[in-house]
Order: sequence, then C-alpha cells, then structure tokens
Amino acid sequence: MFIGKTRVALLLALGGAWLVASCSAPPTPPTAAPTAQVASAAPQTQAAGPTAIGSAYPGPQTTAASPVAVTDSYPGPQSAATSTLPPAPFTVPTPTDQTGVVTGQLVDETGKPYLGSIQASKAIYPIQKTATVEPIFAFSNQDPMATQDPATGKFAIGQLAPGPFGLTLWSPAGQILITDPKTGAPVMFTITAGKTVDLGVITIH
Repeated sequence: MFIGKTRVALLLALGGAWLVASCSAPPTPPTAAPTAQVASAAPQTQAAGPTAIGSAYPGPQTTAASPVAVTDSYPGPQSAATSTLPPAPFTVPTPTDQTGVVTGQLVDETGKPYLGSIQASKAIYPIQKTATVEPIFAFSNQDPMATQDPATGKFAIGQLAPGPFGLTLWSPAGQILITDPKTGAPVMFTITAGKTVDLGVITIH
C-alpha cells in the first residue's frame, strides 16, 4: 500500500515537472516560407533638372570661329591656258584657174608688224572706170579674210574672183578702207585668175 502511494506520488512529481518544463519553454516560431527575390529594376537615367536659379543667364555660349581673312584680290590668280599645238606656219595660197591671190605686208610707223583683220572688199564702179571716177566698195562680213604672219606682218588672201578690190580692216564699228599714206588714195588691186598680186609693204598710220 505504501509502495502504491509512493509510485503515484512519483508519477505525479514527474508529470508536474514535465508540465512546468512545457510551460516555461518558449514556443518555436513557425518557419517563414521563402520569399521570392524580385530583381531590382536597372537604374534609370534621371533627366537633368532645370538650371539652378543662381546660374548665370544665359548659359555659356559656344563661340563661333571667326571667318578667315581674305587677303587675295578678286578675282584670284587665273591659270593661263596653254596651247599644246604649235601655231600654223604662214603660207601663201596657190591661185587656181578661176581665182587669184593677193599678198603684202602691213607695218606701223615704226616699222613693226601691224596685225589686224584684213579683208578684200569688192570695188564697184557706177559707170565706166576712168581716172576721175572713184569706186564704191561693197563691204560685207562675207568678204575673204586674210591670214597673217604675226612675226612679220605679211598677209595673204586667196580664193578671190577676178576683178578690182580694195584692202580693208575689219573693226566692230565697221570696215575701214586702207589708204596710201603718201597719196591718201585707197589701196586697190585687180585680181586675175591664176595670178598672185604682191602689194609690197603698206604702212598703217
């Protein structure tokens, strides 16, 4: 009977100790579920804010480059055109059985070559030719033009029909009749088919 009471007392003592231990121990916190990690967004570029009130107005300006000073005169130096072909040699045409040729040499008062646009203009007589009748010269842009040697002033005109002619100089203002400086008479010549007429040296004043 004593043993039975002792066992009951022991069981009660053990039960009370376990109850005290259970009540005194802190409760175990529940394990939190793993939280999904969200990748943070990439840093955004922040727009530049307005200029601080204290900044100078207007802001720094970009200085434009000053224009380059032009020292060359206008127009600039021109490149002289160079001819690769040598000048054609001066030649006297050959008369034919239907046309003739006139040649001569033009010089100025100092004896230097005189260069110009030389033409042969047809001489027309209103009546029968006499010593006292002056001819009328039919000036035309279609008159035969002479070729001339720049070095000597010699000239030649070919393909002239038979008949009387006067020697003229063409200019923008019109044709000028060349005259003899000694007599003042027009320099005239008569063409014969198959022949060459040489007027010699003619001085231009």
